[in-house]
Amino acid sequence: METSDKQFLLTFITVTAALFVLAIVVIVIANVIGGSGGDGHISKAQLAFSTERIRPVGQVHLNSDPEPEETKTAQPALEPKVAADTPAAPAGDQVYASACQACHAAGIAGAPKTGDVSTWTTRLDAGLETLYVSALVGKGAMPAKGGNPSLSDAEVKAAVDYMIESSR
Repeated sequence: METSDKQFLLTFITVTAALFVLAIVVIVIANVIGGSGGDGHISKAQLAFSTERIRPVGQVHLNSDPEPEETKTAQPALEPKVAADTPAAPAGDQVYASACQACHAAGIAGAPKTGDVSTWTTRLDAGLETLYVSALVGKGAMPAKGGNPSLSDAEVKAAVDYMIESSR
């Protein structure tokens, strides 16, 4: 073997050994910092801290039906009470102007343009309820309720109705 080959082999073995020793040192340091006693168990305080740290900031409630049918039919239906001085919900055109127009007037990010009969006819083929659901929960780039979570479901539906009527 030539001297340069011997030198290369010696350098290669030395670098490989150094990297192996470095990996072992890093693993040991990580175990010491992480507090693992080597048995794989963590303390109750660490578990509580980790659980709190990764706790979700919100919850999603799906429209589920936890009550059996017989319970629901046994209860009388309650009518919502509306005060005489409660202002009426904004008309669909007002909601459209405040929340929907920014994207639907120009067709931004694939939003169906208001007034485009063929696009809205295609969407209506899926059904009016499908359009309502898309507007309420969001679809594609459109956020739920057009990005205005303070809108009621009735206001969002009124805006959808307005866009459909404007596109016939």
